[in-house]
Amino acid sequence: MATFHLFPHFPLELRAHIWKMAATARTVEVRLSHEFSYSGDIPPQVLITPHLSSSTPVPVMLHTCSEARRYGPYKRAFSVLDDPNSTEPRYVWLCFEVDTISIGAAPLEDFALVAPLIQRLKFEASNHYQDFFRRESKALSNFVNAKEIYIVCVDDLRSWDSVSVDPPLVCGEENLFFIDPQDGTKMGYDEMIHRGAPIVISLRGWGPNQRSRSGSRVKANHRQATGSEAVHTPQGRADSI
Repeated sequence: MATFHLFPHFPLELRAHIWKMAATARTVEVRLSHEFSYSGDIPPQVLITPHLSSSTPVPVMLHTCSEARRYGPYKRAFSVLDDPNSTEPRYVWLCFEVDTISIGAAPLEDFALVAPLIQRLKFEASNHYQDFFRRESKALSNFVNAKEIYIVCVDDLRSWDSVSVDPPLVCGEENLFFIDPQDGTKMGYDEMIHRGAPIVISLRGWGPNQRSRSGSRVKANHRQATGSEAVHTPQGRADSI
């Protein structure tokens, strides 16, 4: 990589501006684990100690010099989530303007203290009973500055194809995205609702009177012989592929 030797000779104001513009969008993995112990009281009390961690490497620019750390866009964040009794609480280097904070399958409530800071949120969730947004409405309401929300659908996209966002999200439905954990396919809310996620069912070994998951009867007599598959749309129609 070429070195720009004149950079240190630039005025400080210009160098500081360049450092601030140097952030690149990342997905930052943030996790909270909890250690359980008991106090010496009688009866003993359960003590829960949180531990903050991240598997995402520190941004490369922070390794260059102290000036990059001082004037750059990355700040130490989330130390409030770590062990409150620690003399050196852990933290994560973040640029909230461009970084997507991925919290995995952690409860949204665990991040309530820092939720107002997060502008781009990614998490894993299931929607078995079609009630995710109603069930998590209180926790989601803490993310008052969220501009984009990405949901990794651990129970596949089919469980979300008729989801209703109620109450509305602060980021708006147009900035809500669903991700298939198997292949990374991303679908916007409008695409999910109006198109639905197709259900692919193999017809090998099916009888002609068995029902598909949508409840329609599948006439598979000739498809059994060819080993073809059918795609069942949300309307229950079966199309060969």
